[in-house]
Amino acid sequence: MSNLKKNLGIPAGIAMTVTTFIGPGILMLPAMSVDRAGDLALTTWWLTLLLVMPIALVFAMLGARYPSAGGAAHYVKAALNAPLGKAVGWLFLSVLLVGPTVALKVGASYLALALGLPPESILWLTLLTLVAVLMLGNAGIEASAGIQIAIVLALIIAVSWLSLRGAPSAVGFRIPATQQDWLLSLSTVGIVFWCFMGIEVMAHMGAEFRRPQRDFPIALLIGLAIVVACYLATVMLIRQYQVYGDELTNSQSFGLLVVEILGAGWSRAFAIGAFAIVFANALIYLLGFARMILSLSQSGALPVWCGHTNLKGAPANALRICIVICCTSIALMEVLALPVDHMIEMTNGVFITVYGLACFAAWRLTRGIGRWLSAIACASCLLIMLKIGVAMLYPALMLAAACLIETLRYRRSLSMPV
Repeated sequence: MSNLKKNLGIPAGIAMTVTTFIGPGILMLPAMSVDRAGDLALTTWWLTLLLVMPIALVFAMLGARYPSAGGAAHYVKAALNAPLGKAVGWLFLSVLLVGPTVALKVGASYLALALGLPPESILWLTLLTLVAVLMLGNAGIEASAGIQIAIVLALIIAVSWLSLRGAPSAVGFRIPATQQDWLLSLSTVGIVFWCFMGIEVMAHMGAEFRRPQRDFPIALLIGLAIVVACYLATVMLIRQYQVYGDELTNSQSFGLLVVEILGAGWSRAFAIGAFAIVFANALIYLLGFARMILSLSQSGALPVWCGHTNLKGAPANALRICIVICCTSIALMEVLALPVDHMIEMTNGVFITVYGLACFAAWRLTRGIGRWLSAIACASCLLIMLKIGVAMLYPALMLAAACLIETLRYRRSLSMPV
C-alpha cells in the first residue's frame, strides 16, 4: 500500500516538470548544439524531445503502478535481479567522476568573465569553487528544494528578458534534407540529452497526482512545452548573435549574449548570477552524492569511516570523498586534454544506460499498452546510446565492474551459514 500523498494538480505538476529539466545546462548546451549542428540545431532539440518523451512516460507509468523511493534501481531489481539492481546504484555514483567537473568548469568560466580574468585562471577558479563547496557542506548548509526553484525562476526570467530584447528568430535554420543532415542532427542528440537528465523524477510524480490518468499527461506536456520554449529561444539567440565557437566561447555564451543584447554594462552582473546558479547547483548535487555515500556506508557497502559525520551532522568524510573524486576528474581532464563535450557525453551515457535498464524492466513488468510504450522507450534509449558513440564505453565499464562486485557479494551472502 503506497503512503504517497495524492495531492498534485496540473499547476504543481507543470512546476515540477519545469524545475526537473531547466538548469545550468542552458548556460552552455544551446551554444554547443549550434556549434556542432549549425543550422540544424533546432531539429536536434526537437528530435531529443521526441526521444525523451516515451522514456518520461515510462517512468511516470512505473511511478504510478509501482511507487518506490528506490527509483530505477528498485525497478531493475524487481524485474531482473538483485545484483543488477544494486549495480545501477553504483552506476549512478560513477557520474561523480565526469559530471560535476563540467558544471564546475562552466561556473569558473563565468566567474573569470565577471572578474575579467584570462582563460588560464579557469582551472584555479574551478578548484577554489570546490573548496567553497567543501566549506559550506561541512558547515551544515542544507541544499533545499527552494534553492532549486530559485535557480529555475532566475533562468526563466533571464531567458524571457533576453528574448524580449533580442527577438529570437528561426531565420537561418533549416530542416534536414539529406542523410548526412539527419546523421548530424542525431549525433548532436548525444550532447543535448544533458538538459533532459532527471527523467527518473517522473516516477515519483506519477503516483502523486489526484487524477493521474487525466492531469499527469497535461502537466507533462505543458511543462515540457515551457522547457523547450526556453531552450529553443536560447538556441535561436545564440546563433542569431553568433556567440558560439570554441570551448571557452561556448562555456561563456550566455554572458556574451547579454553583452550583445543588453550591452557590456550588464555582462558582469549576469556572469556573477550565472556563477551563483552553477555553484548552488553543484552544491546541491555534491551534497546529494555525499548522502548517497553515507547511505552506502550505513548499509555496509562501503567502509564505516565513509559515513562519519561532523559535529554539525554534515556527512564530512563522504563530502571529502566527493571533492577528491572531482579533483581527480579535473586533473585527468587537464592532463588528457579531454574536451567538455566528451565529458558531457560520458555523463549522458551513464544516465541513458540507467534509463535503458529501467525501460527494459518496465517491459518485463507490464502488459498491453504499457509494454508497447516500454518497447518504444527502449528503442529511444538505444538510439541515444548509438549517437553518444565511443563515450558509452565509460558507463559500460562502470556497469560491468559494479555487476561483478555485486554478483560476487551476492554469491558470498548465499554461501554464508544462517
